[in-house]
Amino acid sequence: MRSRHSSAPGNFSLRRRFAPKPVVSNPLRQNKPAESEPKDAVVQPVLSREPKAPPSIAPPTSPPSVERLSLDALNGAQAAALSGLPAPAAAALREVWNVIDGRASSQKAVLNLLETGTLGQSNENGSVIEQIEELSHHRHPSVDPSALTGQTVEFLAAPENNSYQGNRETCAATNLQYQLASEPLKILPVVDGLTAPQGRAEVSEGKLLHLVNGSLQDDGSGRNLLNRVLQGAFMDRAGSPVFGAYDGATDRFASGDYALKPLQLADLTSEFAGTEHGVVYHDSHSAPALRKLIAEAPADFHFQMGLNWEGANGVERPHMLLFKGSDGKDITYFDPSFEGGKIRSADQATFLYKTQFALLPKTVIESMELPDRAQVYWPSDEAWNTD
Repeated sequence: MRSRHSSAPGNFSLRRRFAPKPVVSNPLRQNKPAESEPKDAVVQPVLSREPKAPPSIAPPTSPPSVERLSLDALNGAQAAALSGLPAPAAAALREVWNVIDGRASSQKAVLNLLETGTLGQSNENGSVIEQIEELSHHRHPSVDPSALTGQTVEFLAAPENNSYQGNRETCAATNLQYQLASEPLKILPVVDGLTAPQGRAEVSEGKLLHLVNGSLQDDGSGRNLLNRVLQGAFMDRAGSPVFGAYDGATDRFASGDYALKPLQLADLTSEFAGTEHGVVYHDSHSAPALRKLIAEAPADFHFQMGLNWEGANGVERPHMLLFKGSDGKDITYFDPSFEGGKIRSADQATFLYKTQFALLPKTVIESMELPDRAQVYWPSDEAWNTD
């Protein structure tokens, strides 16, 4: 299929099809919200104001019990997986276990990764567990190696529960982070490089990710260290060529822009996937082909979709979700804006009605039965990346 794109920016409008909404001059660039519009705040729990009992009559308390797990008390599958690890990997596993000692959630995550065979996966940099063990050594002075190790194993074991954008405009970066959890041999070198003293990692030859300002400090977003570091680096790598450096503390690029343009996300996704991705504008022309793709997609085929989402105070804001599957009636998707991870579902017709574009591999786009009037865009379309 030949590449199709329009030379007129106004032809690719991300305007809502459930009017009214002003036409956006460059629909692949999201305008900065008004300064008076507050960013979503982290909701703080209301503290109890009930009077406290005097210390003299307070009931005695005992410290909560700590669940203790042991590598010497594994189930059959876990024990078999442990015995099947090469000696260096088995030694690294015990080192990691000691680093996260007392953190039952992290230790359970390690056991999950052990039982599924993830820890034994390896490449030229060593096994997954050996690369995880490296995270407990030679970190940036502001990085707690134990916390980083624990957060990493929990993220790899359950990314839906440990990928979260908080009150930041990093939905696209968070979705990519979620996707990369299924490829630990790709994401672990990135975590290692960004949290090491040099603060940089290479995705592909000559293309670097950098630790950005504000990533290592609690920024009130509700995100942990791992989420801040990965999302900040993804935002900077994808957006900085056009918008200037990204600052994790302010969630803004040097230009004042926020969030990522779809083609910037496509460019970064292409680097990790090793295959070019493009953006298909979802309208009446492309809708039949997209519905057919969704109906025939295998269970492990996930891709990002953009739409307008109701944010704080009823204000509609651009948002990215990760499509995970459909049963023909409802669509299942991951929403990075919910703390603790949310795999949610929505009526397929309603979901697709609000959707404005889909980010897909080039091979998939070329296999779709798209009419000539369908609008397809690529990162190489300079008009969309320099405006």
